[in-house]
Amino acid sequence: MPDLLYPSLRYEAINRCLRDPDHVYHLDDLIEACSQYILERKGEVRRPSKRTLYNDLKRMKSGDLGYHAPIAHTKERGYYYSIPDFSIHKMVFDRDMVTKLSEASIILQEFMENNHLTDLAGTMIALREKLNVQLDPAFTPAVHIEKSPNIIRDGLVNQIYRAIHRKICLTIRYAPFDKEEEMIYLSPYFIKEYNNRWYVIGYDHEKESLINPALDRILSITESLRAYDDSHMTDYKKLYENVYGVTIPQGAEPVEIRFWAKRFLSYYLDTKPIHPSQMRIKDTRHGVIYSLHLFINYEIKHRLLSYGADITILSPRSLRNWMKGG
Repeated sequence: MPDLLYPSLRYEAINRCLRDPDHVYHLDDLIEACSQYILERKGEVRRPSKRTLYNDLKRMKSGDLGYHAPIAHTKERGYYYSIPDFSIHKMVFDRDMVTKLSEASIILQEFMENNHLTDLAGTMIALREKLNVQLDPAFTPAVHIEKSPNIIRDGLVNQIYRAIHRKICLTIRYAPFDKEEEMIYLSPYFIKEYNNRWYVIGYDHEKESLINPALDRILSITESLRAYDDSHMTDYKKLYENVYGVTIPQGAEPVEIRFWAKRFLSYYLDTKPIHPSQMRIKDTRHGVIYSLHLFINYEIKHRLLSYGADITILSPRSLRNWMKGG
C-alpha cells in the first residue's frame, strides 16, 4: 500500500531526474529520488518498490497521463529523456488540436473586439502567434457574433477591467437617461452584458449600495483616491440567481411570479425559458401556467409586457395591476 501513495510526486521526481543531463539515474537512483522528494514535500518516509517505479515509467510513456514521455534507457546512461527539453509540464499538441485552438482564438478575438475587450483580444492574437499555425485563407468562423449598437468610448471596458483586477476605486462622470449628469465613486466588481448593453456592477460609495451604471452612459472615468471597498462583493452567480437583467431593487426580496401563457407561446417558453427559475406548473385547456422566482425589476416587467395579450399575470397582485396599467 505505501508504494501507491503520492504518484504525482513520484512523477515529478522522475521528471526532474530525467531532465538532468549531468547525472546518471538507474532504477535505484530514481527510487531514492522519489523517496527524498516525498519526504521533502510531505514529511513522510515512503520508499517505492522497483515494481512501482517500473509501472510509473510505463505510465509516463503511455500517454495515459496526458503526455508521452520519451523515456529511454541504456546501461551506461541509465534512464533519460531522448528529447532533452521534454518536460511533463510542457503541453504538447498535435497539429489538428493546434489548428482547432487557433480557429477558436479567432472567434474569441472577434468577440473581444466587438465588446471592446481589446487587451484580451490582443492575448488571442499572441496565442495564435505562439501556436505558429497558418490557417486556411478561406477559413471564416461559422459563428456570427452580434455587435452591440451602443457606442462605448474606446478603452473604457479595458480601463474598468483593469480596475477590477487591480482593485482600484473609480470616479465616473455619468449621464443617466432621466436625470442630470452626476459623479459616481465606484468600487467596480464585475462587468455584465444584458440585451446588447454593457454594465459595470459595483459599490457606490455615496449611496452605500450596489449599482449598475450602463457603460454607454459614462462620459469620463478616472482613478479615485478613495480606498477600494470589496466588503460588499459577493459571488456573481449567487447575486444574480434571482435577477432577470441587471437591476436589483434595494430592500426587496425575490418573489414567485405566476402567469398563464397561451398554448402556442408555451411551445416557445418550454424550449427557451425566460429565466432558469422558470417552472411549468399546470396545463390548462388553452394554455400553461408558469412560475418564476425573481426580483420584480424594470427588466422583468417589460419582458413580460412584451408578450402582450398572450400572457396573463396571476400573481403577485402588484405586478398584475401594473400590467393592467392600474
